[in-house]
Order: sequence, then C-alpha cells, then structure tokens
Amino acid sequence: MMIVLLLMCLSTPIWAGTGNSERTDVLLTEAVLDTASTDSVQEPASGLEPFFMDNGSFRMDLLGYGVLRNPVEESILNRGNWLDISTWQTVVSVRPDVDLDVNRFHFSIKPRWSLVHQTWTRGVQDGDSDTSEDFFVNEWMARLMVTEALFISYGRENLQWGPAFLISPSNPFIKDNGRDNPKTEVGGLTYARLLWIPYASWSASFIANIDDGAHTFFNPFYKKYAVKIDYTGFEKYGSVIFSHEESGHDLVGFLRDGLFPMPCCFTGKPVPE
Repeated sequence: MMIVLLLMCLSTPIWAGTGNSERTDVLLTEAVLDTASTDSVQEPASGLEPFFMDNGSFRMDLLGYGVLRNPVEESILNRGNWLDISTWQTVVSVRPDVDLDVNRFHFSIKPRWSLVHQTWTRGVQDGDSDTSEDFFVNEWMARLMVTEALFISYGRENLQWGPAFLISPSNPFIKDNGRDNPKTEVGGLTYARLLWIPYASWSASFIANIDDGAHTFFNPFYKKYAVKIDYTGFEKYGSVIFSHEESGHDLVGFLRDGLFPMPCCFTGKPVPE
C-alpha cells in the first residue's frame, strides 16, 4: 500500500494573450519621433510580432508540487521496495501553450519542460537521490476548415470527451483522462481526424489513432480507427462510438447526459463475432 501526500501545489499563469492588438500586457510596437514634426508618430511594427498579435495567442503556466510516499517494504508486490519507489519527489514544470489562426487554418503547440528531483529512503537505492529534466512536445495540431461544415486535422492530441471521473470507458483510444491527478498531464496521441457537421445538433467524426505519441502504454500499442456520432440538444447530449483495433478488438462505446433519467452512463462492449 502506498500513501501519497501532496505537500505543495502551485499553478501560475505567467502571461496570456488573446490575439487582440489593443492589449496592454505586452507592448510589441515602438513609438518613434518624427524629427520633421512636433508630434510623435506611431509607426506599424514590422515582422512577425503584429501578425501574431492579430492572429495568435500565448499562455504559460508554471507548476510546482511535491509528493511524499511511504512504500510498504514487505508487500508481496513490492518486497524490499524492488520497484524503487522514491520516498520524496519534487516536480517543477513549465507549460507554454501557443495557438495561431490564419483564415481557414489553425495551428497549436504545447511544448513542455520539467525538472524532477527524487530521494529514496528504502530498498536498493536507500540514501540515493537523482535529478532529471525533460523537454518534449506533449501536443500539437494543424487543422484546416475545408468548409463551414467540414474540418480535417492531424497532430498529437489529448483527445477526451464526457464527464467520466477516473477513467473514460467509452474512449477506445485511451482510458486515462488525467482526473485522478490534475497536476499531471495525459500524454498526447497522434491522430488524423475528419469532422463533419451536417446540422447544428449533429456531427460525425472519423478518427485514426496512428501512433502512441507522448503517451506511455504498459501494453503494446495498436493502431485504432473509430467513427463517433454526436447529438447536442438543449441541456442534453449523446454519443455513440464504433471502433476497430488492428489487433482485432472491436468496441462500441456510449455516453449521454440528459437523454434518460440517469445523469450519465458509460459502457464499453466488445462486438460479438
């Protein structure tokens, strides 16, 4: 048994921009003085700065937290702490988010940098400590609006839906939704998607999960393909997901809210052969 104590949490937005050129958070243009006139003249800035101010947004979060564990040494699953579970862990993470919208094109990227310090007081590594850092791109996505009813996208995403608490049984791609520990992020998977919206209340998504991306699976990864049909009405919604895995496993998932007496329900059922 493991007792986890969250000692310190800090999530601080450093700066967020919305693409509004009237923002006063950061001044990206320069005022120059016309020597031939007594009035100061505001010249438009050149380069990428005004372009990003009009079309992009930027946000950065600084997150820090600590974890104190008490691994049971005589456990059948971890005798003598052979799993090398650290007693103390300190994590600092820098999480910038960048978005860019140009006409029918949208691009987003979420690079991540983390610093982790661990200390062991039990097991083979008793008395040891270690500090490591990592830089990676957790998510990125490029999307094209073909028409007002048709979108295609490709990239690495944390694709989630529904209000499930600890896991998402209806999600055929990944069950972990990150709600068991909101301070950590779920690694993005690589998807190719096509979204069709024939009516305001109905939409259909055709999704191909072709790579495990930044996520680590305990079991071998297999490519998956799914069709997701969504209905959204006044104070109610519902979805059905048909999926196929290259390993031969097929799945049908449902989620809904407000369509039946119970507030929500999630089921995943293998399709009988």
